[in-house]
Amino acid sequence: MLEAEEKFIQSYMDTCCHFTGLQHGTCQRGVAYKSAREGKSISCFQNEHILTPNTLCRERTFPSREDAVEYLRRANIRTQKVREGLCPDCNAELIDNTIKDGQHKGHGSLICPKCEKVKIWI
Repeated sequence: MLEAEEKFIQSYMDTCCHFTGLQHGTCQRGVAYKSAREGKSISCFQNEHILTPNTLCRERTFPSREDAVEYLRRANIRTQKVREGLCPDCNAELIDNTIKDGQHKGHGSLICPKCEKVKIWI
């Protein structure tokens, strides 16, 4: 396994299964991130740098190595489909809405005409 893949797997295993991102305010279980914080640490993570007690959040659970490997496998399949210009959900050809000229050349989105959703921002 590549070093980058191993780092991703470890990072995935060190993040609570219910974590949605601090911008959302609460996790999937409805726990407010503010209540799971102690100083600069938050109980959604575990690793050698951020050691937090389980007492801050009784809902926290962490994925197994097998879960992390499976997540990475699925993510790689989705990424490969997007690289091929296909929607990873329905296999329709993606519409390239990236900017072709000017200062922001190469930025934009790839949209699935069938799902009618943005699949990736570039």
